[in-house]
Amino acid sequence: MKKTYYTLCIIIFLCIGIKANEINSNEFSVTMLSNSTKFNYKEIKNLIVYGDSHSATGTNYTDMSYTGKNASHGKNWPLWLKNFNNMKLWNYAKSCAVVNKNLVNIDKCVSLDFKGEYKYFFENMSEGKKFSNQWESNNTLFAILIGTRDVGLMINKNITEEIDNIIDSLYDTINDMYKVGRLCLF
Repeated sequence: MKKTYYTLCIIIFLCIGIKANEINSNEFSVTMLSNSTKFNYKEIKNLIVYGDSHSATGTNYTDMSYTGKNASHGKNWPLWLKNFNNMKLWNYAKSCAVVNKNLVNIDKCVSLDFKGEYKYFFENMSEGKKFSNQWESNNTLFAILIGTRDVGLMINKNITEEIDNIIDSLYDTINDMYKVGRLCLF
């Protein structure tokens, strides 16, 4: 099973590489910078994380506390980054998450997708919400590590089309997130 999964991953990465060569770079990647504030890593005080088991820290979305429990059974990358840079961690990642549950075969593990993680963020941290006054767009780093489960749970066999749909869904949610951040400039 692992060999099949890894072989599929390699094929998908090759397809992505071929597709990337066929299009302009501005169609394949997006940079979303502030029009008013230059990025300054030293000023980052908040880390907002989305993703799957590689990023999850056992977060209680009601009060945003977390247990630190995760798939690595130790400190995973958000906990290391938070501690190394003395940041406040706002972790919305959930084990088994995919980009969009409507685009893949759901297995018993998938309970929340990236769109759902973003919904929790919006309900907790957008303007006027419970935690909105605890972060600013110019001192917050958003980190997204998601998509590995999407590869294994694809619905059809048209890999290029499915990857395009998953990426489109990912960027649609990121665009919404960017708009919220711009609205929250203080």
